[in-house]
Amino acid sequence: MRDSRYSKLYVFAGTLSVLTSLLYWLTSSVIKETYYHFLTWNLLLAWIPCLLASVMMYIHSRGFGSGFSKLLVVGLGAGWLLFFPNSPYIVTDLIHLTLKKNMYTAFGDYSIRYWIDLVLILLFAWNGLLLGFLSLYQVQSILHRRGRRWASWTLIGSVSLLSGYGIWLGRVPRLNSWDLLTDGDRVMGLIARSLSVQTLLFTLFFGILIFVVYITFYQLLHVAHETKQQASPST
Repeated sequence: MRDSRYSKLYVFAGTLSVLTSLLYWLTSSVIKETYYHFLTWNLLLAWIPCLLASVMMYIHSRGFGSGFSKLLVVGLGAGWLLFFPNSPYIVTDLIHLTLKKNMYTAFGDYSIRYWIDLVLILLFAWNGLLLGFLSLYQVQSILHRRGRRWASWTLIGSVSLLSGYGIWLGRVPRLNSWDLLTDGDRVMGLIARSLSVQTLLFTLFFGILIFVVYITFYQLLHVAHETKQQASPST
């Protein structure tokens, strides 16, 4: 896969995270009644898979020959997969605009606070998506560079669907990523009882959303790279 200039993307994502959080806290200092403090926590969780993917990429770039390095990458990959749904999960926080709609209405119309909160949630959600797909791109790169191109795209499809289900686990029964480690029996029992048409539809449609947005992210990176190559003078 082509050079995506990860360092620049990380700087951009980090700057966006800081500016978005500052904008929220500045806004909340003016609007005394606040409800969305959890957005900063959700954004922090969205950084975890991105950091894990970066460590995996670093280990792979330094050599992947030893059994220990392979085992370490696999372990980090399991952690990455466990936390990855936290990145696109922030999109579902838009539901709070509906749950708290009485807070926004005045004389039958929406107040300016509604539109401010809408923009803030979208900024946090976009930041989360960017972090998630940057991490997914790096994990795919590891497989791609090992000559497993089709396996890498199978990974994208599988992770998209698994993440759709992970988002359902976080939004409906309100599970956290670490619950699988701290309360595994409860999580496995809930998973066994969760299979239903509604759950499958939720998983499918969010899986489609994740896959489509990632393909867009992937194509934009590659188009930018090809444009730069065409613009550079030939040697």
